[in-house]
Amino acid sequence: MKKMNSKIKLVVLINGSNNYKWQHVLIQKIIKLDFVELSSLIICAEPKTRLSAKKAVIESYMNFESFILAKMMNAENYWQKADLNTFDTKLSLIKCTDKKEIKAKLKDSQVDLILNLTDLDGLEEIAQASNFGMWHSKEFNNAIAQIVNNIYDNKHTLDIELTDTNTKTPIFSTNIGIKNYFFYLNLHRILTKLMNSIVFKLEALYITKDSNALTSNIIASDQDNKPDSLDDINLFKLFYKLSRNLFKDIFERAFYNEQWFLGVRTKESILNDFNKDDFNFITPLKDKIYADPFIIEENGKQIVFIEEMLFSNQKGVLSCFEIDENGQPTEPKCILDKGYHLSYPFVFKDNGKYYMIPESAQNNSIDLYEAVDFPYKWELKKNLFNNLMALDTTLLHRNNKYWLFFNKVTADCMTFDELHIYYSDSLLGEWKPHAKNPVIADSKTARPAGKFFTQDGMLIRPSQDCSVRYGYALNFNRVDLLTETEYKESFIKKVTPEFIDKNLSVHTFNNSNKYEILDGMRYIKK
Repeated sequence: MKKMNSKIKLVVLINGSNNYKWQHVLIQKIIKLDFVELSSLIICAEPKTRLSAKKAVIESYMNFESFILAKMMNAENYWQKADLNTFDTKLSLIKCTDKKEIKAKLKDSQVDLILNLTDLDGLEEIAQASNFGMWHSKEFNNAIAQIVNNIYDNKHTLDIELTDTNTKTPIFSTNIGIKNYFFYLNLHRILTKLMNSIVFKLEALYITKDSNALTSNIIASDQDNKPDSLDDINLFKLFYKLSRNLFKDIFERAFYNEQWFLGVRTKESILNDFNKDDFNFITPLKDKIYADPFIIEENGKQIVFIEEMLFSNQKGVLSCFEIDENGQPTEPKCILDKGYHLSYPFVFKDNGKYYMIPESAQNNSIDLYEAVDFPYKWELKKNLFNNLMALDTTLLHRNNKYWLFFNKVTADCMTFDELHIYYSDSLLGEWKPHAKNPVIADSKTARPAGKFFTQDGMLIRPSQDCSVRYGYALNFNRVDLLTETEYKESFIKKVTPEFIDKNLSVHTFNNSNKYEILDGMRYIKK
């Protein structure tokens, strides 16, 4: 195993021109890391290239879009041009005219890692000058072309990868959903994801001192031929699609609500087809939604816990109702109403007592409630996490440990593509992060969608496919390995929303000994 000093000695390669705000933001993030020694910036002279008319039009539109959206998002304008001469730092700025000169500057410097932010090719030799290779992402300089091509081809997701140029090994990969009518919003998400991931991977390298530990849970790309250029783009068709998609979204938001409803059926094998004729559908009144159903069987009663939300205030409360002997629901009753949005009422039994962990991301917390009069009265038992935005927290008790699975909302970027695990020896004990967090980085399968359950000897984790839209489809995944240091799962089955008429999403699944329950979403007129 290669060794390093007390800090990671890092060198950053950057273009001599065409530098942007995001590169400066990333460098400032790295400078603040107390386990990294950023010794120098090497400014590389890149070959002159002719700016095509097509690229100039798209970049001009990007400038306009970024100017508007960065203000609306109250965020840094990553697409703003930046001058290295105004970069206030004590770093050594070294200018190099070619690869030989770069290699000479790195000779005998005992560099641990090189971070290549340039768009230069053929730097593999230079990577060998460092102990842990050179990290580079195609998306650093080609994200715009990929975003444009994906929107043009009506693709809903985009793969991102950070690679060790020396070994051709992925260090980080993820799959994110993209908005089909914004360039800059997608670019901001991609660059934010890359910056946060670089910081995270630097910390992992510092802790493990082992580059092999960085390559876990890499997803396989489903976009083998990533476009490098804009040559095949018809600008008229591109902007027609952007306008159509934008006005379609504006129209739907103006005249329709997204109403979530419930479907209940007698318990079957999840490997069977999902047929609408098997379900009894529970549709709320026009002014609200029912979503995130969890079903508990207690003393012969089938009790369903849901998120109930009025369109008028957009604040979720938690309610419950019973399914009677004839399979009919009673009227929901509110069981928990806070000053912030609540959803995903994860109800479970532990040592003879009922507990609930609702989603309270708007409160930046994960809270544990105990039933003092089940199922209608609940009191806060313990705050498990503070200053953490966690989505759809799902608990599993297995191998004498408690495991919390949730999507983590990272800085500056709302994401559905990172599954994190924390574990503890007791429900009320100290929670530790899993060694391989995020254990899954993929918008198609990361976000939880209900309780773990067993079938045919398999432990199954329901998850959401958020690639097309939020909560688009259900996945059922077999858990193959779960320890403090490893997590592996295998895909079993996907359930898309089309099995229900006019349904656009299906994103939560739970069961009891008698019933299975899920939710769906349709547009209804306001």
